[in-house]
Amino acid sequence: MFDSHLYLRDLYPIAFGWTDRIDFWNLISAYFGLILLTGVFAAIGIFSSSITDSQIIAFLTAMFLMFLFYYGFEGLGSFNLLGRLDLVFQKLSLVITTGTW
Repeated sequence: MFDSHLYLRDLYPIAFGWTDRIDFWNLISAYFGLILLTGVFAAIGIFSSSITDSQIIAFLTAMFLMFLFYYGFEGLGSFNLLGRLDLVFQKLSLVITTGTW
C-alpha cells in the first residue's frame, strides 16, 4: 500500500523547496476525492461487468459510462433545454463546477 506520508516527507521538499508551506487540509481533501473517484470508477466497472459475459463489451460499456458520468452530464446540462433539470444534470457530472446549488 502506498504510504501517503512518503510524499510529504521525501518528495515535497524536493518538488517545492524547503521554505514553502503546504495546506494539509487541501491535500487531505484531494486524497479523499481521489479515493471517491476511484470508488465511482470501480463501481461502474463492476456494474458493466455484471451485465454482460463478454470482457470486451464490459470494457467498452464501462468506458462509455465513465465518459458519460465524467463529461456527458455536464454537456447535457449546459444546453439549457430542460429548465431546472439542467442544474441536476450538471451536478450529476463528476467535473468540478463552480457556483451554488
